Amino acid sequence: GGIIQTYATDLNPGKQITPIIEELTGINNKRVKKAPYFEDVADTLYALLQDTVFVAHNIHFDFHFLNSEFKRAGLASMSNYGVDTVELAQIFLPTQSSYKLNELAKALDLVHENPHQADSDAFVTAGLLLKIEELIQQIPIQTLKQIVALADVLTMDNKLFLENRLNKRLLKSAEKLPKHLHTVDGLVLCKPNEKTIKANVAKKYPKYKKQKQQIFGELLEYREEQARYMNMVYNHFSSIDTSKNLFVEASTGIGKTLGYLLPLAYLATKEEKAIIATPSILLQNQLMQKDLPIIEKLLPDSFQATLVKSPKHYLDLTRFKSSLIRGLKQKQYRMYQMSVLVWLTNTQTGDFEELNYLSLNHSFFEQVQHRGMKYLDPFSPFYTVDFLKRVNDQMEESNILIVNHAYLAQENNRVAFSLPKSKYLLIDEVHHLPNTLTNVTREKVELNSFTRRMKYFAEEENYEELFKLLSNQTLNQRLHLFRMLAYETSEQLVQFISKIHRFIPSGTQMEDIYIDEQMIQSMNIRPLFTRIKKNIRQLIELSKNMEQEVLATQAHYSSFEKFYLQNYFDFGNALEKALATFEVFINEWSQNYVKWLFINPRYQTLNLSVQDFDKNLIESAKWYERFEKIVYTSGTLKIGNNHKYLPLSLGVKDYEMKRIPLSFDYKNQAKIFIAQDFGIIGDEEIDEMAKKIAQTVIQFSEKIDESMLFLFTSHELLAKTREIVRIKLEETGRLLLAHNFNGNRSKILKTFQTNKGAILFGADSFWEGIDLAGDTLKIIVVTRLPFENPQRIMTKKYYEYLESKEISPFDSVNLPKAGLRLRQGLGRLIRSKDDKGVMLILDQRISTKNYGKRLLNVFPKDIEIKPMNSHNIVEQIKEFLL
Repeated sequence: GGIIQTYATDLNPGKQITPIIEELTGINNKRVKKAPYFEDVADTLYALLQDTVFVAHNIHFDFHFLNSEFKRAGLASMSNYGVDTVELAQIFLPTQSSYKLNELAKALDLVHENPHQADSDAFVTAGLLLKIEELIQQIPIQTLKQIVALADVLTMDNKLFLENRLNKRLLKSAEKLPKHLHTVDGLVLCKPNEKTIKANVAKKYPKYKKQKQQIFGELLEYREEQARYMNMVYNHFSSIDTSKNLFVEASTGIGKTLGYLLPLAYLATKEEKAIIATPSILLQNQLMQKDLPIIEKLLPDSFQATLVKSPKHYLDLTRFKSSLIRGLKQKQYRMYQMSVLVWLTNTQTGDFEELNYLSLNHSFFEQVQHRGMKYLDPFSPFYTVDFLKRVNDQMEESNILIVNHAYLAQENNRVAFSLPKSKYLLIDEVHHLPNTLTNVTREKVELNSFTRRMKYFAEEENYEELFKLLSNQTLNQRLHLFRMLAYETSEQLVQFISKIHRFIPSGTQMEDIYIDEQMIQSMNIRPLFTRIKKNIRQLIELSKNMEQEVLATQAHYSSFEKFYLQNYFDFGNALEKALATFEVFINEWSQNYVKWLFINPRYQTLNLSVQDFDKNLIESAKWYERFEKIVYTSGTLKIGNNHKYLPLSLGVKDYEMKRIPLSFDYKNQAKIFIAQDFGIIGDEEIDEMAKKIAQTVIQFSEKIDESMLFLFTSHELLAKTREIVRIKLEETGRLLLAHNFNGNRSKILKTFQTNKGAILFGADSFWEGIDLAGDTLKIIVVTRLPFENPQRIMTKKYYEYLESKEISPFDSVNLPKAGLRLRQGLGRLIRSKDDKGVMLILDQRISTKNYGKRLLNVFPKDIEIKPMNSHNIVEQIKEFLL
């Protein structure tokens, strides 16, 4: 329980320490030059470690590394008990976003003076172990018993450690559950918070400045632009004379979120709910945790908001309990089970988002995620505490429902609408919606995995357990027929894949192959598809009949029977969706469809995909008619004088467009430079382009200490530039971070924010939606104008679709979209009245092509735009940023 001895020494590694390792650890060649070699201290270390329990964070590295070195020094291998704090942290700290030692130290307030140095790492690991010990003492004993029962899969002696702690607690007198917990059918759960439903009192909206100031008090500063925005939202939703659709551009910094929440507080009721759609879960959480509490303070009892997600985001307690009894004996599966057992003693929501897992793409989550309200068993002991039911009950009592764009778009695909009819729909950050609609309406069948799944349902051994459980003879017969049909269909699918492969040229690497009707004829797959379609329809019918029977007589089936049968119901739903995609892929040839095969020989992947451009238009969506008034809002909607781009992309014909600019002092806060001598380099000269950009990177890194963001439009160009500059930057100690090379977007941004002087290469998502205000970012370099490549097949097909409707793709989509991205790039720099920054554009086309002036018009009028030779730009930037 405490530190009784320490031992620390530098070691001479017998090789040079590289600059990157020196940067990481703070240890340099001079420091270790006269240090002992491992052989010199091996006996001392070996003696110290005798008869101890060896604890390490990722024990497989430290334990085996030390044993290897002891062996090299002529000593026997250690046979100590071993405990791994990574695994224990993953179980007992299930909501952590990272299990790296540094990140855990920050989260648990453990002092970590020298990360990546052995002594500091050891101190923190000791502190982490003590924290985990404390958690093990606090966790309900029933939960700890269940964890120990699953712990066979754990590393080295972690199970023995947990058994030891459990046995110590069992020797004590009986323990009582804390008041906030209760046990339901063997699972220890948090008791639901009893929420008081707030009354909606009739109020008069404060239109004028004094009225608003009276409500704001000292909590909120009155801002003219925000007040105008509030009135726009309120007037649109409350007036019968306005059109259905209002687009409002509200510049960054006016307080847009509070600007629409306040008027909705005066409009929305339990009976007439307001729906707010945001692009991401991050923004949803910001609404719930930061902005709504402010409105609650301003207007007590005016809001009851519920965050609405699809059922798969929530844990199904009945199915989780079944997994504990009949789940897989696989390590990762059981690790998830153990961490969820701990999580259940803390969560009120049962929302997997709290667990911060990068992916839920694992058989465990497929088996325990919620299927929806219609699958809830009213006879289950978990019915009254079900997480999804709790959300639905809250929705009934709420006046505000918060969803993401994808959830709203998927209303079109649901058998029954999830959201109520309403007078009020507000779509925030609407410039993200076109991409979301495209992604949601894109249909795909992964042919190889689809065939493997069909074969699974054809294998007799997968039915043995279920046949033992089932007493219903009718269901047994249907399952036998299901298996026979699945076998026949899997054979047909193998032939189907073979016919497609014969059509694909040998030697084809990973790529998309776009399909036209002549190609389908050449493949000769239609007769075979007719037979596959007949079988799939029968499988769907069987699945539906079985599902209806079980749902109608739930009390006759155990939770285990339903646990197994759910696989067949889910597969039936997947078959229905796949059949619709197959049908369009083979038989529909309207101008609005584009179809392609994706092939990856290395992983034996063959996907067929379908995009219907008509489905991207919201006026044709079924949910569109269910809302009386819609406000579409974002920081960037108009591109210069062009306000048609977003409405056109969304298919909104009848609309109003309004704008509320924020008066930043762009003349003194920002400058835009255009490199006149960079030249115009074509796409075919990508190596030459990478060399020129690399020269700029190195020149800037040598003369400017500020952090910089280089924005690319091509991942290939980014990778080639990175390869040229990487070693040079390492030698000078500048940290280089690159999209797709240094982790995911959020990890890269976090590292960038905490390392002054870092250089970031970003593409795609780095053009927008990143908040790097203040001193974090002062320089953005646009390597190429952000045009879509019109030769990319998907873009080309979309442009052909627009041309068929007599719409100019360049003027209506490509040019305004590039302008939008440039505006968003500038928005990364200037996000408050205290920010100062520079944008450098290396693409000379902006000053030489006819469309250049239209692109320059997207920037604020008072910002200075200076074309000049690149060798003069560095000094100008340094002078401006002083």
